[in-house]
Amino acid sequence: MINRQALNIVANFSGVGARLIFALAFNIVYFRLLGSESYGLIGFYTSLAALSSLFDLGLNQTAVREVARHGADQDAASELRSVVFTLQSLLCGIGLCLGLAVGFCSQWIAASWFSAAHLTIHEVTASVLLMGGALALQFPVNFFYGVLIGLQRQALSNAIIVAATAFRGVLTIAALFGFGSGPAIFFSAQMVASAIEVTVLGCVIWGLLPSSPQGPRFDTGLLKTSWKFTSGTWFAVLFAQIATLSDKIILSTLLPLHLFGLYSLAVTVTTTIQRLAPPFTNTYFPYFVTLLEQDRPDVLSNAYRQASESASVIFLSAGLSLLVYAGPAAQLVSPDAEAVAMLASLLALLAAANTLNVEMALPFSLQFAHGITWIALRINLALCVVYLTALIVLVPHYGVNAAAGLWLAANALMFPALVFMTHRVILPGQAWPWLYRVILLPGCGAALVLAAGAAAMPELSRLPTLLWIGLNAALALVAALLAAPATREIMIRFFARRGTGA
Repeated sequence: MINRQALNIVANFSGVGARLIFALAFNIVYFRLLGSESYGLIGFYTSLAALSSLFDLGLNQTAVREVARHGADQDAASELRSVVFTLQSLLCGIGLCLGLAVGFCSQWIAASWFSAAHLTIHEVTASVLLMGGALALQFPVNFFYGVLIGLQRQALSNAIIVAATAFRGVLTIAALFGFGSGPAIFFSAQMVASAIEVTVLGCVIWGLLPSSPQGPRFDTGLLKTSWKFTSGTWFAVLFAQIATLSDKIILSTLLPLHLFGLYSLAVTVTTTIQRLAPPFTNTYFPYFVTLLEQDRPDVLSNAYRQASESASVIFLSAGLSLLVYAGPAAQLVSPDAEAVAMLASLLALLAAANTLNVEMALPFSLQFAHGITWIALRINLALCVVYLTALIVLVPHYGVNAAAGLWLAANALMFPALVFMTHRVILPGQAWPWLYRVILLPGCGAALVLAAGAAAMPELSRLPTLLWIGLNAALALVAALLAAPATREIMIRFFARRGTGA
């Protein structure tokens, strides 16, 4: 693996881990200081922020690709600065419009959306108004992080993210202690933190961009040349988001509440598998683009294979560990003995489904690096229509396991279709070798170790059970690393250098 890419992956995983820890710690404090009713407004804002990402119209993905493309040409400094200025202007405009829309509707949202027992309408209205401001600032923030990804500066990006997350939490807690524990104080502190973050990011980004005697300009030609990619990625993401967000809404109406709660818990646990993908895609998508711009197809093919194998050993080790130990994991998670069997089956089905889902991340990145969006668009459209229709038809007859089974079936159909279409268009004749090296070899290595560990597992209490699963998962990761040719070669070279003292 190339050293720069390895460093970026480590930085990305470090950033993800730090953010998860900070988020858990700070949210516990927020809940204790604000109470459940005010904290509900935070939950509403979180959902609103997730939905607002659909309004970027594919421009954030375009920013990563265009910055990587123009950054590969050292003589195109003025063009790169114009690309950043153009996309920054568009995304700031979209964020401002969305923020103003939320602010304009704040009184209506406060009066008709929420049923508050302790908060006044004025407090809720002020909170929603401030949400609009925080939401508007998130668009340039997300854009600037996308530029850092395009510049392949993930270490710097994650350092800023971790520092900004820590600062945001400390500032918010200090504001709640200093000015009162109300939701308006919370969202005011969030706005201030976002304003500082976007200012710092703006200074960093424009300082990193190569200097040019020509000032940046709004480039309408960029929009004309990139609109197909921008719209294609936006619709592909839109269809996927509709499928993954709408299924919860549909299931909440089709299932008894206690079963929907079990399903939601299983989803929360198993989606941790999908969080393993961004460190790899954020590292390799801009790198693939750079290699394409430099016209190095052999290096690109080799980098894609190595990236796929390296990512897959982690994806498979995590996913298969949760699949094999679904029963013990259910016992660790749920205090309800009667629900353990149902939760275990849901965990197993969803773990298998999400493992297949996350294996599609790098083929998608390779497609997008080539500017190919029609494959993702068609696959996600089919997912949106067929999966949601099947949920409506089958879940009322076959229950909650049908929901998890349908998500597994959808990914089991999407995965081979994506792999063969990607390799037929971009790397002809390499689909079967890719499946053998990336999926079969590391999958068998990890599965054998996990099966042996599960078969030998004695009756243990909670903490020893957790330690047993963790140790077995670590051994499965080692087995997968040794089974995959690219990672085995990297490990052999690493230990050979250690042995010779090089």
